Amino acid sequence: MIDRQTKIELVKIDNKWVYVAYTPLKEVNWSMALVIPRENIESQLQALNLLTSVVAGLLGPAMLAAIWLIYSSENNRAQAEREAMLNRIAGRIRASLELDQIVQSTVEEIVSLLHLERAAFGWYKPQEKMLQILWECCPSDCSTPAKKFESYLVGNLSIPSDQCEPIILSRDTWAEGAAQASEIKPNSYLAVPVHTQNQPQGYLICSHVTHWLWSKEQIQLLKAVADQLAIAITQAHLYSQTQDQVKLLNSALNELKKTQTHLVQSEKMSSLGQMVAGIAHEINNPVNFISANLPHTSKYTKNLLELVSLYKQKFPEVPPEIADFTEEIELDFIEEDLPHILDSMKIGTERIRSIVLSLRNFSRLDESDKKQADIHEGIENTLLLLSNRIKNRIYIVKKYGKVPSVECYPSQLNQVFMNLLSNAIDALNEIDRLDKIITISTGVVRENGGKFLKVAIADNGPGIPDSVKDKIYNPFFTTKPVGQGTGLGLAISYKIVVDGHGGSIKISQPPGGGTEFLVKIPISNGK
Repeated sequence: MIDRQTKIELVKIDNKWVYVAYTPLKEVNWSMALVIPRENIESQLQALNLLTSVVAGLLGPAMLAAIWLIYSSENNRAQAEREAMLNRIAGRIRASLELDQIVQSTVEEIVSLLHLERAAFGWYKPQEKMLQILWECCPSDCSTPAKKFESYLVGNLSIPSDQCEPIILSRDTWAEGAAQASEIKPNSYLAVPVHTQNQPQGYLICSHVTHWLWSKEQIQLLKAVADQLAIAITQAHLYSQTQDQVKLLNSALNELKKTQTHLVQSEKMSSLGQMVAGIAHEINNPVNFISANLPHTSKYTKNLLELVSLYKQKFPEVPPEIADFTEEIELDFIEEDLPHILDSMKIGTERIRSIVLSLRNFSRLDESDKKQADIHEGIENTLLLLSNRIKNRIYIVKKYGKVPSVECYPSQLNQVFMNLLSNAIDALNEIDRLDKIITISTGVVRENGGKFLKVAIADNGPGIPDSVKDKIYNPFFTTKPVGQGTGLGLAISYKIVVDGHGGSIKISQPPGGGTEFLVKIPISNGK
C-alpha cells in the first residue's frame, strides 16, 4: 500500500516482473494495488502491435493511390480548363474575318484568362531585326484594354528568322538602345511565333504579372493559341484577297455592263440615225418641190385674182349663170382667204424644212470627231424635236448666257439634252398645276483652274427622292412605269458627259423644289 498513488509501474515481486496498478481509496489515506502478470499484458500488446503493422502496411498504398488520384484529377481539371480556354479563345478568334478584330480578340483573351501583365502582337522584320507592334493589351491602361498603335517598332531584336519554338526574351535578347514599350525584366517576356501563309513572321509577346517563370502548360497553351491565330490570320488574308477579287470582278462587270449599254445605245442611235436620215431625205424632196413651186403659185394666184377684179370692173353686169356660180363658190371670200392659205402653206413648208434640218443636225452620223459647236443651236434643235410634247401648260424659260463655241461631239450632247428635257417633261406631266416650268440656263464657270461651259436644266416638278438619287445613273434603273422607261437615258448621258467629254453631271434640288441637272463641259484652252 502506498499513500494515494495513481499510476501503473513494472516491479519485481518474488523474482517475477509484474505490472502494478494503483488506485486511491476515498475513506482512508492509502491506495489499493492491482498486480497483473507481465505476460498477460505484453501478449495483448504484441497482438496489437502486429495489428498496427498490418494496418499501416495497408494504409500506405491506399494513401499513395488517393494522392495519385487527386493529382490526376487536378491535372485533368487543369487540362479541361485549358482546353475550354483554348476553345473560347478559338471561338472568339474565328468569330471575325477582319485581321484587326482577330488580333484584338486574341490579345484581350490571353491577358484576361492567363492573368498576364501585357500581351501584344506584331510582325517581325528579319532584315531590320525590328518587331512591328500592331495591337497591345494592358489591363491597367484603360477601360478598353486592347488598343491599336501607329505600328510602333521595337528595334534591334535578336530573334532568328527561322525560330519555330517560343523563346524567352531576356535582357540579353534586346540590344542596347532598343525602344521597348516598358521595362524588360529577366525572362519575363515570352515570344510565341505565329506562322502564316504568304505573311511575315508574326509573334505573340506575353508578360507575367507576378512571376517570371513560364510553366510548360502555359507555353503549350500559348502555342495552341498561336496556331489558332495563324489559321484565323490566313483565313482573314484569303478573305481579304477574295473581297479584292470580288471588287475587281464587280468593277469589271460594271464596266462590261456600261460598255454593253453603250454599244446597244450606239447601235440603236446608228440605226435610228440611218432611218432618220432616210426619212429626212424622203421628206426633203417633196418639201423642196412644194417650196420651190409656192412662189410661182402665189404669183399665178395673185394674177388670177387681179384678172377677176379687172373683169368685175370692166363688166359690172354679168350673166345670171355666172352670178349664181360666183355666189355659190363665195368668190369674195376666196379672193380674201386664198392669199392667207398660200402664206400658211409657205410657213408650213418652212417648218417642215426646219424639222428636217433639225433631224440632220441631231443625228450627224457623218461626224465621228470632235468639232466646235454652238450649244445653243443644239438645245434649240432638241426643243424643236420635242415641240409636240411641250404642251399641257408647260412653259420653257431660257436664260442663255454668253458662251463660246465648245469642242465636243454635238450629236452626243444633243442626245444628253434630249434625255434631260424628256425626263423633265415626264415629271411635269405627273403633276396638276398651272405653272409648269422648265428652265434652261447656260454660262461659263471657272473651277480648279479650269474653264467649263455650264448647262442647267431645271423643272419645278415633284423631284427625285433621296433614296434613289445614288441609283439614277445605273443602267436599266428607272422609276417610270413598265413600258414608259428603259433606264438607259441617264446612264448614257452620264457616260457621254463624264467619259466622252471629261465633264460632270450632277443632280440637285432648286430652292423652289423640283429637280435640276447641271452639266459641265471643259472648254479648250484659249477659247
